[in-house]
Amino acid sequence: RLESVGFGGGVLRLGLGRGGGGVRFPVVVTPSGAKRGQRVSVEALLGSGDSVEGGGGEGVAYGLVMHALFERVGFLDEAAAPSGGGDWLGVAEAAWGRFGLRGVEAGEVASRFGAMLEREDVRRALGRRGSVGGEDAVELWRERRFAALVEGRLVKGVFDRVVLAGNGSARVLDLKTDRVGSGEELVERYRPQMAMYRSALGVMLGVEEARVSVALLAMGLEGGAVVEVGFD
Repeated sequence: RLESVGFGGGVLRLGLGRGGGGVRFPVVVTPSGAKRGQRVSVEALLGSGDSVEGGGGEGVAYGLVMHALFERVGFLDEAAAPSGGGDWLGVAEAAWGRFGLRGVEAGEVASRFGAMLEREDVRRALGRRGSVGGEDAVELWRERRFAALVEGRLVKGVFDRVVLAGNGSARVLDLKTDRVGSGEELVERYRPQMAMYRSALGVMLGVEEARVSVALLAMGLEGGAVVEVGFD
């Protein structure tokens, strides 16, 4: 019987009941934060992989509703976009009901989100034309769960938004709702997570990491600034 899951020694050990020893697998890492030596439940490992960044209360409610809205956005430079039909209040209210949220006004969130989509830099980032390093996007992923073996570690998580170009390059755009003083502060906070995303996507696509660019859509900066994430 499987009793516990733990990290250590570069591998994942699944503990078996009644002296059954253990089964060794590659270590499982979630980009948003499993730490070495951390123990997690079997349900967390084998479940859906859903997670919420940050603390509780109003901040989590705000982030959940914003991500529900963001998931509905297609290519903003196409006539059919956004796929949510522009009814951001309806989407926000539905998300509110789904998550049973308190402490955040759906109308206020919908208004902020709609205003963000009017920003020129955001519209470029969420468009098809030239949105992948100057190349047009040919494919869009939204809220795509993934798992990839990266240097002996099984990295699993959820991409907020990925756009793929015909030349093999790709771009990750991750929505963040943190209140920060600058884009540099936000990048430093999330660079390790974004590096994992970049590596995982490179493995999934069979391309070098240099072909994958990453940006943060920072709701806490100027109502939704696009912040590039650089890597050494």
